[in-house]
Amino acid sequence: MSILKIFKKKDEKKQKPVSREGEKTLPKKDLVAEIKSSEETSRVAFVLKKPHVSEKAYNANTEVSQYVFIIDSQATKPMVRQAVWERYGVRAEGVNIIRKTGKTKHLGGRFFGRRSEIKKAVVSLKKGEKINID
Repeated sequence: MSILKIFKKKDEKKQKPVSREGEKTLPKKDLVAEIKSSEETSRVAFVLKKPHVSEKAYNANTEVSQYVFIIDSQATKPMVRQAVWERYGVRAEGVNIIRKTGKTKHLGGRFFGRRSEIKKAVVSLKKGEKINID
């Protein structure tokens, strides 16, 4: 029996963490939520890749106050809405997402290639609000 006592954990007195003056101690649940929110914020920074510049996008911009962005393939509408708010300081009234699948193309007869897939977001703003894209 003395051999088994070696493998048992000894009961040690647990010390309570000392709180410092002016420092807040958060419960574990709040800390986990804070970490998740910081991960989402860092992810949102990479959602908008670049603005999509085309004749159709320019007409939508001038007439209806819509802007087209090329976005990350994993991005969702709420992430795009938050990214526009963080980067440009403008609230998006509506967000529509377009997935453009990559086409298969012939390369010199018997070889095939594939174009990359693109995901675009059309962001609608309220009348009078503008985004300065330069």
